[in-house]
Amino acid sequence: MVILCSATPAEEKGELKVLIKGLDIIQGKLAIELLNAYEERVAEYWLFVESDTLEFIVPNLAQGDYALRFFHDENNNRGIWV
Repeated sequence: MVILCSATPAEEKGELKVLIKGLDIIQGKLAIELLNAYEERVAEYWLFVESDTLEFIVPNLAQGDYALRFFHDENNNRGIWV
């Protein structure tokens, strides 16, 4: 799986483009969290998996350091079993 991110330069706010490639199972949803530098969730997305590639944009994002965390909910039950 490959995750590519790019941000547009801006004085105060910009956007983050995220491209995820190589999803093995084409069903369910991908749960994605955007975390700030304090590991606080600033955005959450649940996107349908309809191909092995998923692309989305986080708009109006303030300048700063961020992390993405995600899991593939293959059966769409909003649960993780480990």
